[in-house]
Amino acid sequence: MTDRTTPQATAHASAFRSFAELLLACRELFASRLGAALANTAAEVDATFQQRRKAAEDLGESLKLLEAQYQLRALARDLPRKFATAFEAAYLRRTEAQQDATATHTGEECLLPAFNLFATHEVEISDEVRTFCAPAEASASAELAAWRPRLALLLGREQVDAAADPFGPAAVCEAVLASCADLAATLAHREEIVAALINSALGELPELLRNATALLASHGVATPTTALQGSAGRGDSIVVTDEGAGGAAALPAAHSSATLGAALAELQRGAPALRLGPRSFALVGVAGDPPNVLRHLLANGLGEVLEHADRIVVDVVAALFEHLFNSASIPAAMKNLIAELQLPVLRVALADHSFFSDRSHPARRLLNLLSLAAATWDGEFGPDSALYRKAVELIDAIRRNPDQDREHFEAGRAALENWLNEQERHADARAAALTERLEARERQHLARQEARAAVAATLADESLPASLREFVGETWVKVLAAAQLDGGSSGLRWRMAMATLEDLCWSVRPKHGSEERERLARLLSTLLGSLREGMDAVGSPAPLRDAFQAELVRLHAAAVKAGMNQPSPPPPAAEARQPAYRGDAEPEPDRSGEFEVDLLSRGEWVELREPAGSVRRVRLTWVSPARTLYLFANRQGQRAVALTREELIRRYASGEAVTAGEDDLLDHIVDQALDSHENKA
Repeated sequence: MTDRTTPQATAHASAFRSFAELLLACRELFASRLGAALANTAAEVDATFQQRRKAAEDLGESLKLLEAQYQLRALARDLPRKFATAFEAAYLRRTEAQQDATATHTGEECLLPAFNLFATHEVEISDEVRTFCAPAEASASAELAAWRPRLALLLGREQVDAAADPFGPAAVCEAVLASCADLAATLAHREEIVAALINSALGELPELLRNATALLASHGVATPTTALQGSAGRGDSIVVTDEGAGGAAALPAAHSSATLGAALAELQRGAPALRLGPRSFALVGVAGDPPNVLRHLLANGLGEVLEHADRIVVDVVAALFEHLFNSASIPAAMKNLIAELQLPVLRVALADHSFFSDRSHPARRLLNLLSLAAATWDGEFGPDSALYRKAVELIDAIRRNPDQDREHFEAGRAALENWLNEQERHADARAAALTERLEARERQHLARQEARAAVAATLADESLPASLREFVGETWVKVLAAAQLDGGSSGLRWRMAMATLEDLCWSVRPKHGSEERERLARLLSTLLGSLREGMDAVGSPAPLRDAFQAELVRLHAAAVKAGMNQPSPPPPAAEARQPAYRGDAEPEPDRSGEFEVDLLSRGEWVELREPAGSVRRVRLTWVSPARTLYLFANRQGQRAVALTREELIRRYASGEAVTAGEDDLLDHIVDQALDSHENKA
């Protein structure tokens, strides 16, 4: 039997420790390159539509092209990410393990069998996909012939056909079609857009396949014909056989999970080496910072003396800690603390395989919480920080316990979660001290906004004297804002201020006839009193008030004089109807950023990129009632920052702000490590 969980040893040092990592690297290569190609093609198609629309003489065709541009630009905004998600789905559909129908149902789902070799299975593809991918299969036949035997070896299959190839034309076509799902089915130019995108992606495939084949070959992944001809080496990076074929050595006697668990317990208690029968594996010269003890043991031959399932468990747990150690978001001090859990976590994973299937397993949750807490800790994380001291306390309690079972991890998880919840309550209490001032600030902002909207038409009316418009824009807008704060836009004070503004504007227009002049004379006393009362209410200085009143006397005199020298104006003409469509209209401006801000809710974590390039992870602790202000603070409730909605939208649109949801910060690292082995090993 051949162990295909990890690649053959090569003469040079490999950057990949397992087939799973090689497959993941290939998937990321395809997703990145194809996503970039799709984005470029979308821009080219948009430019073509723009040229055709401007040259179109038929209004109907011009409108169809305009709608196609709207939808294409909406699709292109996030096309690489959409494609990466769809490509991953097409990939997993072709690599997921089949369930054994004869297996005994235990009532507990365990993902461990999915780490074994995959069974060959049929993948159904649509007629549309067949139509698109048939020419690509022919044009890339040489590249596919070199690629698929190696891929079959990685997947543990006898062969991989066109439909089941997770990197082939069919999978790529599926992913592009799924990425275009938001295009309206009735869109006139939908088929043209989809065809251009699919042909662009398929055009990249031959070179991508050559690159991926070279990558596998450079890391010792030979075709099945040559896989058994290499010399066997030590560690988990060899192809082991128990058939004696090709001169390979027979497997040594395998030790059980219980034996390995007992040996790990001795090692945890301070033994200088891990002893299994006649073999001894010393912890000398363990590489890495922090050191990956499990990877060191595997590299020194531990996998050779373990049962197949246990060897996979050790490999997956080692990869899990590698993901944690390689995470840029976790401080180095926390990585060193987490490293002390390698042996306890391995022991519980060997004894309890639900560790791999249950995302709420206490050992996984504890690693998740430690990683999240450290990643969101603002400021220096070290021995002097409260979180560091709490983590040391919990990890020491687990390491000192001789029985590594889930109950002890559950106790640690609960203690850490309670402590973190208490920290968040303190943080919210600190942030709450700011909310009263922020709410007042929001009310003032909204009042000013409504006041500016109310005087916008007056300020834009160039028939009014410039001095009056200046007074309205600088002084009377404050009077309206104060009135809005006092009773809202339906209150008496607001209605009186708006009536005064209307009278003021009428008073400076030319007065035609004796009736208008008499009305002005009757209005003046009330108008001047209302103006003076409004300016006094907002604290306008007396010189400013007196100067405007003097200017108003001049404007009224000019209005009377102008009315006597000019004939009465004709009735206003009806507005000319504007055409519903203009041939030179452009698609609506990009509003990216609004959607992300609208989805934000209290308690979510956001990464804010500072001008110097550093990243702060802050928690949304408060949103103003009208959602115009957002208050963020760190886990300690310190260094709070309040951002307006407009500023937050700008940051999201520019990439300076990114939502770091629970899936990204809490479960991302651990689950990515485990799921990658479940689906790709």
